[in-house]
Amino acid sequence: MTSKKLDDYDWTKNRLKYLFDNVKDWKDDLVYTEYLGIWSMKKLIALDYYIEPFVKILRKNNFKKWVFVDPFAGSGLFKINDKFNFPGSPLIPLFRREQFHKYLLSDVNQKYINALNLRIKNFENIEILNNIEIKKIDCNKRINEIFSGSRPNNWKDIAYLVFLDSYGLDISWDNMARILNSGPVDIIFTFMTWGIVRNKNIIQSRPKLNKFFGDIHWQSLSKQDDFVEYYCKKIQKFGHYKKYKTYNIAIENLKGNRYDLILATQSEGGANVLNDLRKKIESINPKMIEGAFSVARGEQRQISEFY
Repeated sequence: MTSKKLDDYDWTKNRLKYLFDNVKDWKDDLVYTEYLGIWSMKKLIALDYYIEPFVKILRKNNFKKWVFVDPFAGSGLFKINDKFNFPGSPLIPLFRREQFHKYLLSDVNQKYINALNLRIKNFENIEILNNIEIKKIDCNKRINEIFSGSRPNNWKDIAYLVFLDSYGLDISWDNMARILNSGPVDIIFTFMTWGIVRNKNIIQSRPKLNKFFGDIHWQSLSKQDDFVEYYCKKIQKFGHYKKYKTYNIAIENLKGNRYDLILATQSEGGANVLNDLRKKIESINPKMIEGAFSVARGEQRQISEFY
């Protein structure tokens, strides 16, 4: 194994171990969020990676408050191999030393909301618990509640990190634009590339895709890369002091289905971190994640088995 692969492996193992160790001993009979495969852990690693530098940049630039928004929060836990706990997106920010002033969590599934409310109680820090708001509500309605769609009077009053982990085409372009127009907002967005390609020639799917892209120009596209690039260029038109910069990470599951993580920020410091994050996530593959997680949870296996 080359030293570069070893570095990537150790980095992956350490991040997975940190996340796993926080929930490995949690025991309950509650529902778990649907788990889509070891490859989907990449987006959770990406979220975990970005939180600390995001908050540090805001603090350094004298922002007053920062808020985490997750309108697809799920139950808080995944079950891997029907055996091992792993934290979902609403819990990951709660483990970090760099805390948010508010956590706005929601989901449309009542069973997930019930489980998340109970699992949040595992945190004993009253200050954190008082800053968590959990709602059962549709994602687009929640976005309309939180974001004004206009530039704030005082730019540094509040900033947002928005994690949009939809399994489909739930976020309309109107609401994406509303988020992007609402001031200092960074986004990590699951773009379901394979689903778009699968549905692009189905007449019945066109109205939903028109709403997702906010226009009909996507209909002239055909390749996966083209759809991602087009969406990113639409994001890049937004921004107040500076235009948005975007980075996308193509991720395939074991069946070859592709989704992309779209990372977006107006901050120069944030852009540097997101570019580094893109390189990190692109360097790890599902096989590496599977091996690193096996070692992280205490199983004694040789690193060489995973390459």
